[in-house]
Amino acid sequence: MSPLSPVTAPATFPSVVHTGHPDIHVADFTGAGIITARITDGTLHTARAPASGQPLSAVATGDDLYFTTWSSPLGDGTLQRMPRAGGQAETVATGLRCPVGVAADDHAVYVATFYGMLHVLPHAAAPFRIDLTERLTSPNGVALHDGTLYLVDWDAGSVAALDTGALTGPGAAPVVRTVVRPGGLTQPGHIAAGDGALYVTQAGNARGLDGTIERIDLGTESPRPETLADRLPYPTGIALHDGTLYTSAVDGRCVLGIGVDGTVAADPVVTGLETPWGLAL
Repeated sequence: MSPLSPVTAPATFPSVVHTGHPDIHVADFTGAGIITARITDGTLHTARAPASGQPLSAVATGDDLYFTTWSSPLGDGTLQRMPRAGGQAETVATGLRCPVGVAADDHAVYVATFYGMLHVLPHAAAPFRIDLTERLTSPNGVALHDGTLYLVDWDAGSVAALDTGALTGPGAAPVVRTVVRPGGLTQPGHIAAGDGALYVTQAGNARGLDGTIERIDLGTESPRPETLADRLPYPTGIALHDGTLYTSAVDGRCVLGIGVDGTVAADPVVTGLETPWGLAL
């Protein structure tokens, strides 16, 4: 996975009606840092620099925004926190090796690294990590929904799940369930959960308008990805709110809004970015 690949000119998309949260937070990997923008008009109204590194993934919970940074695959990645409403970043954890996915709930923050580790940082206890390398080749995006943590595997092209209630400490051995079998996806990126489904960005086999968003219906016994939107310019981060999916398009240098019913085409809601990666609402 190469977040530093060159970007191309933005594509043109038809319009869409938005009813989402007024603010979205974008981890702009090679840009100004954490960008907070208003979805209603696309105004970039805050740009905040991380304490160190380049922002890669993000999640918002309560009054806080958590995001990961990465400078190299040597273990100098971090987890950082800043107030959603404004303020400087502070470092929460260091020594993370390519922390590509982050999720959070009332109990803990969960960080997945591209090299198979799940770091659990409880709000009221000592942090610990779980080795997932026997089940996942290259964890990428993560999403948390109703006590279940969903993890995308970039190389295997799969999605797995585990119960956060089983993450009790460093000796925990959670059962990792298969949601989408290996080969079901092509270079899946980040993931969002809601409305009985998972939504996964898929980079595709080539740069350009080859990316998709796949919908995975959790109500079926053996869910299979179905393409919700295609011809996207390298989609990465994804967030769901109020019937709209938001995805960061690296090659479009923007954030797109897409109706979850699949009847509305993608439309830029935030532009003027450099390398938009993770998203949080």
